[in-house]
Amino acid sequence: MSRRAGDGPPARNEGNKVDHFPGDITIGGLVPAALVNELCLAIREAGVGGDWDAGGFEPYNAADLLAGLQRGHLWLCHCSATGGMFEELEKFLQQHGIAFDRRSDPFGGEYDGEQASFRPADGTRRFVTDTDGHILVPQETAKHVLALIAAGDGAAAAEMLGAAAGLDVPALAAFAIDGDEGGETNGSSIG
Repeated sequence: MSRRAGDGPPARNEGNKVDHFPGDITIGGLVPAALVNELCLAIREAGVGGDWDAGGFEPYNAADLLAGLQRGHLWLCHCSATGGMFEELEKFLQQHGIAFDRRSDPFGGEYDGEQASFRPADGTRRFVTDTDGHILVPQETAKHVLALIAAGDGAAAAEMLGAAAGLDVPALAAFAIDGDEGGETNGSSIG
């Protein structure tokens, strides 16, 4: 049975393992020094690069990771990622409480675009996105928001719409290793 874009994305990690399309991941937050070698290995095994046109990013130590920072974060990509995601790398980051945002392009009418945002305190939130990476609010959510507005509950409507658009996802903190200086970016990391 064929899926349409409006049906929402299939579970990317349960889909056809031969579907390869672009994806990128932005890693932030404080990484314990004890995890640096394992993180480097997870990144090398993911086969990601620091630029769409560059070869793979192959870090072996903290200095390599820090040298790969772009705008305070570790941004990595692959033009032909399985399911547009980095399943093993994402699993590693989640297991070790390292925050990230992953974006996957839509693919061939089978998959909608997706953003997955993981924050250790909140878990992973997934959002459907358009071809430019903008979050799309599902029609059912829009109907509920309109009903809340019609009922005079603007605060609940605003809260629901904000959550559906990812406005409540905390900003991705700057990437740092143990005691390195690292701050937070301003505003939401989504948008």
